Amino acid sequence: MRRILATAFVGALVLVGAACDDDDNGGGGASADEWCELNEELSGIGENPSDEQLNELADQAPADIRDDVQPVVEFFIEEGAGASLPDDLQERSDNVSDWIQENCADDDNGDE
Repeated sequence: MRRILATAFVGALVLVGAACDDDDNGGGGASADEWCELNEELSGIGENPSDEQLNELADQAPADIRDDVQPVVEFFIEEGAGASLPDDLQERSDNVSDWIQENCADDDNGDE
């Protein structure tokens, strides 16, 4: 289901606190900060992201993860809610989750 996409991208932010560093976008899409904020927003909508929201997620992906985000988003739009990611796309999804872990800071950890 599309919630799997949310778990792969958006859900990783829930684990790390859903705040972002002010990183450059690497030449495309949104900045890391803006993209992390979009993920945070989509994680809080309480339902599966729409095709339009998924396309925005792919379009705004920073250059260093865009090649991983776009095919995963396309897969879920084409295959629908019940589809499981094939191994090559699962690897791409894992790459995005790793990027989120590295680039989206945890401001809710009590450190000031």
